[in-house]
Amino acid sequence: MSAGLTPAVLQRARALLASGQRRILGIAAAPGAGKSTLAQNLQQALGSQAQIVPMDGFHLANSELQRLGRAARKGAPDTFDAAGYVNLLRRIQGQQPGETIYAPEYRRELEEGIAGAIAIEADTPLIITEGNYLLLEDLAWAPVRGVLDEVWYLDLDRSVRQQRLLERHMRFGRSRESAQAWVEQTDEPNALRIEAGAAASQTPISNWMAGFSIFLFLALAFVKRFSELETLRAIAAHPRNDRGYIVADLEQLRAFGTTSSYAAVVIFAIYINGDDVIRLYHHPAFLWLIVPLQILWLSRIWLLASRGELNEDPVVFAITDKVSLLIGAAVAVVALLAL
Repeated sequence: MSAGLTPAVLQRARALLASGQRRILGIAAAPGAGKSTLAQNLQQALGSQAQIVPMDGFHLANSELQRLGRAARKGAPDTFDAAGYVNLLRRIQGQQPGETIYAPEYRRELEEGIAGAIAIEADTPLIITEGNYLLLEDLAWAPVRGVLDEVWYLDLDRSVRQQRLLERHMRFGRSRESAQAWVEQTDEPNALRIEAGAAASQTPISNWMAGFSIFLFLALAFVKRFSELETLRAIAAHPRNDRGYIVADLEQLRAFGTTSSYAAVVIFAIYINGDDVIRLYHHPAFLWLIVPLQILWLSRIWLLASRGELNEDPVVFAITDKVSLLIGAAVAVVALLAL
């Protein structure tokens, strides 16, 4: 879907209003794709029947991002109060007559969220919420999809989207060099996650692949926590991170994480022997080549984490690491050969 307010898009929004009940419409997309523009156009067309509640209001405060060491990654999934956002959506879903609910709003000129800036009245039938991570399957964000009555995903040519982001960052005070670096190092890694979440939300998967995904992302969560603690240990900083883990948990986290990593590989190996794979691929035997590639990548991630050389976010690291990119390309080639 594009960001333009076509008659078909407006008709689809009006269909949500037809029931006469409170409905929540989500608009998801990568940064710069036009989420806010479409939401604003819809609200203007629908008037008092619609209210916008952006996800961006749940940015963690800059002071908290500094404390957590995440200021350079502002905009990543873990730089938002995802649980607070989910709770607000649930309150909106069950809003009582006469009740006013207040939501925060992000002010770009301040680069901070302002609490209580948006008043939501009970007699507004359509709530439009827009943001990057409405379709993300990470644990903190996964409940969002269940609260929304419908989700639209906007797709835009990457070069156009990046140019918009560059101009936006420069408009709010960044130099061209700083804006370009932010797009490449922060916006694009986030965009990749968003696109993956959107694709996953539309693709039915087998129980085996669900199990593989659970163990893989659990392993990545453990390596992220491990890296945070390893950094604290190396600099002799606070013995506890913001998630409640302490430095003494390092070896236990390593055990949990490596076990989850190789469990994911075993489940994938079982999956490629299944009937689903035989139906989907003409040459499924090629998929066995992915198994050693998975072992190589996961083992390398844990070795680097143990040496204190891993970025705290393994997804961002993988996107910028040449070896990880080569392994990813090899997996893609093998998958194509198996088709």
